[in-house]
Amino acid sequence: MSYFTRLCRVVQSEHLFKKSSTLLSHTEEIIMGIIMDAIDAQIIRPRVEASEQEGFEMTQTDIQNFYSSGSPVQYIRTGTYESSPRSSGVSGGNGNYHYDIHLNVAEYPYGKHSGLQIMSDIQNNGSGVLGTPGTWDDAVQDIIEAVKANFS
Repeated sequence: MSYFTRLCRVVQSEHLFKKSSTLLSHTEEIIMGIIMDAIDAQIIRPRVEASEQEGFEMTQTDIQNFYSSGSPVQYIRTGTYESSPRSSGVSGGNGNYHYDIHLNVAEYPYGKHSGLQIMSDIQNNGSGVLGTPGTWDDAVQDIIEAVKANFS
């Protein structure tokens, strides 16, 4: 066998080695993608969805607690605060999720204050609004606790 033939075989072997290394690298990427998809589908997303659901349910309960502190006689409750909790639902994917639990700030056509001012009064027991103050602060803590409980 000539020197040239042996050299060609070495070059071919190196070429095959590079191709198999590249193939192995792509295979590893595919396998890691499959593993990450499974982790996302079976662990991450269900925990995010549970966190959102529990956080939203606790928010609704916290907001309901506002009404546990007596009934006003100088005004009629509209129930607008009671129906104000909202959630965007879970969106995203691939381990990057988002949801937003918030209070819908409605305008009150009956008074002199804006909806935002009334929301502030509700939280701080201001302007003679009768109810348990701090219910949104309680909800924020419960939302955080729901995330911690589902990811601990």
